Amino acid sequence: MKTKITFLAFLFISSIFITNAQGTLKGKITDAKDSSPIPYANIIIVSGGKQFGGAQSDIDGNYTIKPIPPGKYDVKVSFVGFNTSITTGVMISADKITFMDVRLIPSTTLLECVSVQWQKPLIQKDNTQSGESISLSRNRGYSNSSNNTSGQVVSSSNIKRIPGRAATSMAGVQGTDGQMGSVRGCRTDGTVTYIDGVKVVGTSTLPKSAIEEVSVVLGGVPAKYEDTKDMNNSRPQIPTNLSTPAPTPAPVQTYYNYSYENTEEYAPIIENQFLKARVEPQSTFSIDVDQASYSNVRRFIDSGVKAPKNSVRLEEMINYFTYSYPQPKADEPFSISSEYAECPWNNTHKLLFVGVQGKVVPLENLPPTSLTFLIDVSGSMSDFNKLPLVKKSLEMLVKQMRPIDKIAIAIYAGETGIALESTNCSANNINKIITAIDNLSSGGSTAGASGINLAYKMASENRIKDGNNRIILCTDGDFNVGISSDDELVTMIEEKRSKGIFLSILGFGMGNYKDSKMEKLADKGNGNYAYIDDIGEARKVLIDQFGSTLLTIAKDVKIQIEFNPSSVAEYRLLGYEDRMLETEDFNNDTKDAGEIGSGASVTAIYEIIPATNKATDTLTQTLKYQRVEVIKDSITRNELGSLKIRYKNPNENTSKLIETTMENRSNSFESASNNLRFAASVASFGMLLRDSKFKGNATFSSVLEMAKSSTENNEVRIEFLSMVKNAKALYK
Repeated sequence: MKTKITFLAFLFISSIFITNAQGTLKGKITDAKDSSPIPYANIIIVSGGKQFGGAQSDIDGNYTIKPIPPGKYDVKVSFVGFNTSITTGVMISADKITFMDVRLIPSTTLLECVSVQWQKPLIQKDNTQSGESISLSRNRGYSNSSNNTSGQVVSSSNIKRIPGRAATSMAGVQGTDGQMGSVRGCRTDGTVTYIDGVKVVGTSTLPKSAIEEVSVVLGGVPAKYEDTKDMNNSRPQIPTNLSTPAPTPAPVQTYYNYSYENTEEYAPIIENQFLKARVEPQSTFSIDVDQASYSNVRRFIDSGVKAPKNSVRLEEMINYFTYSYPQPKADEPFSISSEYAECPWNNTHKLLFVGVQGKVVPLENLPPTSLTFLIDVSGSMSDFNKLPLVKKSLEMLVKQMRPIDKIAIAIYAGETGIALESTNCSANNINKIITAIDNLSSGGSTAGASGINLAYKMASENRIKDGNNRIILCTDGDFNVGISSDDELVTMIEEKRSKGIFLSILGFGMGNYKDSKMEKLADKGNGNYAYIDDIGEARKVLIDQFGSTLLTIAKDVKIQIEFNPSSVAEYRLLGYEDRMLETEDFNNDTKDAGEIGSGASVTAIYEIIPATNKATDTLTQTLKYQRVEVIKDSITRNELGSLKIRYKNPNENTSKLIETTMENRSNSFESASNNLRFAASVASFGMLLRDSKFKGNATFSSVLEMAKSSTENNEVRIEFLSMVKNAKALYK
């Protein structure tokens, strides 16, 4: 009897433990070809032949199954027209969310594509009963049967929508094997339209009224998969025949034989114009050490696709490379270099080359670092070059950390969570940190704003006084839950940065990449922004440039150049369009500007139209209320201009000033330094990609000639030659 009571007590305690320690499985079901969501797919979890839970994906393909007792399960996903997916050995842990996305491959056999006509949409609102009827003439269906190649209507019937369902098998609609087909309705959420559970291409702004008033024809146009490795099936595409032309669909591009819909976003760039030195003698801008544009453009060109013009930011292309500038003297944070030479794409112009070199802080002298990784684990991050690459990249970074450093991991998808509390990077903890990274999986929508809030909260709680405190956000930038507009996100980041915590952003992926959003956030978060397209780029940013990526030596760094009208008639700054400042902003310490990391350099190039002797004779400007006269003497005549830099130490709010003079001494382009010649080749290349009106007589061949003579056997510069050759063939 005592044994029986003890056993029952054990069962009771065990049942309490199981009840209180449950897990959750979340994720997204998508089409393996185009990553479009698959609504209403069935997901069940099984263990030992017993089903422990199940769910149906929503209109966006997302699903959640909870509560689930901890243990190992097999996950089965099925949807009509697709091969059933079974994933074995999925571990569900207590009090944790396990993310698992599933990409379904369409079955090889399809029923004939047909026409469905209706006067009102079958689905007006999710999970509501409308009771509307439709008239069915023929139905498109799917079958996994290898013998079923067509569908036919036995008889027409009026069909009412079942509450809470988007589709149902209907009598009178069947294939040659006698199996009933599936009737699905049409749903639009204002941005996307679905017919038969499939996103309709080319109707992204289709109003509901258009669906209510016209007949929609479902046609069958098989589309062959581009990736023949594991996607040799085909499925019907669904065109629409509407009374008004459908909007132009997003362009479809192919990346390494994989087709995807391109909805990437880039901020428009209006190129800097030539300005008259006598009218606007001062040029003021915030420095920029971001490098994302170059690696992103390289991704396009390497895949045989022309880079969008607005993805080409000249300053980031130029600053991707290192230049041999002298190290600063004594306690100065920067050294300043300038050089003046002929312009290779316009022989009547000159180039002014300005280089700012940040002081190198040896790794052993870096202050303690507290990093908070903020990782996007939403469904959009499931691709091979997104979350899997994020994990590999961060694992490399973790191995570089010291025992005095700390790492925390926050994640966000439809919800936010903590994957790892702040942990010291001791030898005993490295495996723990890497395991936490390895266990990440993608699924769900993207609540980026709430993730940023959580990361700042964690970073504040784990802040090291006088240390290096930084959030590293890894994402494709596609925020679609909560605050998602650029302006609202920027405002939020501006409020957070006052806590002395810097925000760096690593961008990943393609297709839905939101470059414009990430550039703004990094800018306002006092951090840097890089695009990681492969493991080599991850090594460059996180290992080779470890100090400059993670340690800021100066913030709010601004450059102001006053040109001498006796030497300069007109000038144009190449790039930095979104970094331009008003003249009065230079002395305004409340005005935000860029940051420089340990050992980082900043390069700027001006294209100059020199002043002629005839022009300098008429530099006195007579106005009704004032007289403007340019100083002309033996001293200023030999000066090109004056260069000033304002900066703040990372933990201070008052700026300091550095000033120098630039000589009006020009060299031929051939005798200029390797620094100037290589930077000029990159700038010329960027203008060609943008088809800039300022490209002059530049060609891809001239870019190659300039670059070849100035590579200095540098591995990264030599790689640039290959990129230019690819572009030459592509743009021809």
